[in-house]
Amino acid sequence: MDLISEMKRMLVSLTTPPYYYVVTASHGMASWRTESAIAYALYISSLKPSEEPKRLGATRVTPNKKASSIEDAVTRYSRTELALEAHTDSSQQLSPQSIVLFGMSRPDLRGGENQIVSVDELVKTLPADLIDELQKPIWPLGRKPKSILKKNNVTNCFEISYYRKQLDRSVELGAPLTDTQRVTLDRLDDQIQALGSKSNLKLQRGETLVLNNHKVLHGRSALASDSNRVMIRYRLSVNLAEADQVLGADAAAAQALKVRLIEASQRLETQGRSSQATVISQGIGALDDPNAPLSTAKDWCYRRDFERAKPLLVKILNENPENFDAPYYLSAISTHQNDDEGARHFLTLASQRKPFLKIGRHTQKPIILKVRPFEGTKVKFKPASDVKPGTRLVGGQLSTKYWIDKRQFHVMLGNAVDEKFGDTTPPPFDVFFNAISDVDASPTALKGVDHFLAAHSPRQVINHPDALRRTQRHIVADFARDTEGLWAGKTLRISSEVLASCDKAVSLIEAAMPYPILTRSAGTHTGSTLSLASDSASLATALDALNPQVDAYATEFMDISDASGIFQKIRCFFIDGRLYPIHNLRSHNWEVGRRGDRLQVMSRERWMRNDEIHCLDRFDDYLGRERLAALTRFMTKIGLDFCGVDFGIDRLGRVVIFEANPAMRHHYDHVAVAPYIEPAHDRATQAFNDMLNSRVTQIHDGP
Repeated sequence: MDLISEMKRMLVSLTTPPYYYVVTASHGMASWRTESAIAYALYISSLKPSEEPKRLGATRVTPNKKASSIEDAVTRYSRTELALEAHTDSSQQLSPQSIVLFGMSRPDLRGGENQIVSVDELVKTLPADLIDELQKPIWPLGRKPKSILKKNNVTNCFEISYYRKQLDRSVELGAPLTDTQRVTLDRLDDQIQALGSKSNLKLQRGETLVLNNHKVLHGRSALASDSNRVMIRYRLSVNLAEADQVLGADAAAAQALKVRLIEASQRLETQGRSSQATVISQGIGALDDPNAPLSTAKDWCYRRDFERAKPLLVKILNENPENFDAPYYLSAISTHQNDDEGARHFLTLASQRKPFLKIGRHTQKPIILKVRPFEGTKVKFKPASDVKPGTRLVGGQLSTKYWIDKRQFHVMLGNAVDEKFGDTTPPPFDVFFNAISDVDASPTALKGVDHFLAAHSPRQVINHPDALRRTQRHIVADFARDTEGLWAGKTLRISSEVLASCDKAVSLIEAAMPYPILTRSAGTHTGSTLSLASDSASLATALDALNPQVDAYATEFMDISDASGIFQKIRCFFIDGRLYPIHNLRSHNWEVGRRGDRLQVMSRERWMRNDEIHCLDRFDDYLGRERLAALTRFMTKIGLDFCGVDFGIDRLGRVVIFEANPAMRHHYDHVAVAPYIEPAHDRATQAFNDMLNSRVTQIHDGP
């Protein structure tokens, strides 16, 4: 791709009718990253040499049941399912952004068609007296009155900045508006609506709408009431006339622009916008720049072109001893190629090179040091079909995507792989959060956390390693069996040495508990190694299937099905001393939650949904005072500030504990099909952030 040519193409498309265009997905890759990179390059070209570029920001726009179309929520109106009248973005600003991009990550299947109205076509329908009135700087769209229509100083053509709801909100807050002006606006709205009704554009997955926000109004039809639509929005303030001058300049100016674009690529890379950085660096042939090869290698990785990516990453690794991304991506390649030893080697190297990431030197927010394990975890590439290409860490750590509110806190990452983590000197932080979720998966990394805490003595620690060690399955079972009102299947930990002799392991397990018996490898979750054995032969088969190099667990199976054969699993999170339920699943199978039970079973049974609503909304009443007190005592004995617990209620009325650890998922994936669970998830999330705020307050109020 020739970036300069693409910049010119975008510039022409946005400055000539119809002033917008749509780009489709290419090779399964969403189009908005490329288009946002080109738009950012245009933005860079329009800046004066002395101007400091701003970040390339993006907003994820999704339906939100709490968003309001009234009160002070004008900017959140787009997050409702209601139809959105044609308008321009940021009309409350004196100088709104000129380029707006809408990338469709997940379309609404039953609504959400876009209406596009060009100011050129609109002006043709307006009488002269109305045009004159709209050009007067008297319209209260923001803090200062402004004109709705104005002529561009360079092109002498009309531009528009208008959003009726924004103007009405200003009037509600006290801005003056005469009856004559209201009539003028109503006449304008009638023409906009008439033109908008003739335009219907439906964005598909991966497509991007790019428009000139000074020349085009955009709206959309209503969304479905249960819509899960996801759209990515970019807004950029580009001086299009200046960009046009720069792109038409001489060779010396073109070379200066290339230098600025190389710097922009580096800036995007540090912002985490590696896809856009790659578009720019490759588009200007910047492979001689020291950071461009990394962007190129990442792009090849996303395209699964490992033959080219791997030698380039090795070259970067050897030439730059402080580079983190090269070993990190080499670990992901090794994982993809089933080279576990290589994956561990490169991930260890990445941790040693950069024990801390996202340091947040200039943030005013409280800093949470979230320490995650680089032991017992793997770097994997996201699926090629994912709208956001990249990598993800899998195993051994808890995801805080829906826990920590990044509007309130800055999250700095610590990468612990072994005891050497304790020797590192951290940047300043407020609260230490141990995000290692499984001691069996990351025992050496946890020792590194021990050493770190001993060396630095942070004032606030969430999830101390000693408490985490009490979440091993056999310890959890013993705690439950020792707590009045609770129960659990007897659990035995089998060492890898014993596991090496299958007959010996079978005899040991049979002497400890009756059949049926559950087996699994230590350090695994989501049922990935789980088996149910009913006799000696099936137990031997199950043990043979486990990894012989790691310990295993055998657990007495507890049949908690009701009289009709329905099984139950309740999940709660214990946060700062209180329990917060987030689901109460039912299934015909003992592996509750692994077979799409909410869709396959619960959606057909009203009593199950009503029972879950009772559990989530009135948990103390659902569980009963005595059982709630017993469960709270049990979780308090474990001693974690934050921990999940899965359990059910058997026919005897006992709370039967399945497991308790911080590894359990918290997500909103099921809200679309069961919207009644959302408040419970919100309460848990709020409790977690309240805990963080409490810890920060204790630091500042303490001695």
